[in-house]
Amino acid sequence: MTEVDRSEADRLTEVADQVADSARLQRRAATLVRRMAAQRRRGRPWRSIVTSGTPRRTLELLGEAGRRLRHGARQLRQLLVGGLSAEGSTTRQIGELFEVSHQRISVILRTRHQDTRHQEQP
Repeated sequence: MTEVDRSEADRLTEVADQVADSARLQRRAATLVRRMAAQRRRGRPWRSIVTSGTPRRTLELLGEAGRRLRHGARQLRQLLVGGLSAEGSTTRQIGELFEVSHQRISVILRTRHQDTRHQEQP
C-alpha cells in the first residue's frame, strides 16, 4: 500500500467516524423524542415538556448530528472526486458518474485544493 493509499484510507476512516458519531447523536435524540411522546401520552403539557430542557437538548443533538454528517459527506465527496481526478478522469466524466455538472465537479476540486492548502499552513 502506498503512502497516498494509506492517507486516503485514513481519510475514509475519518468519514466513517463522522457518520458513526452522527448516528450515535441521532439515537440519543430519538430516545429523547420517544420520552417526550410518552410524556404527551400521559397528558403532560407542552410547556412542562419544553421547560424541562429536553426539546432544546434534542434539537442541539440533531443539529450537531447534521453538522457531522454534512462534514463527513463533504470529506467523502472531495476524496472521491479528487481520487478520480488524480487517476485521470475528466470533470465531465466524474460529473457523469455522480450525475452532476462538470462545473460542480470543478468547484469541488477547487474547494478540495483550497482546504488542503489551509491544512498545510501552520
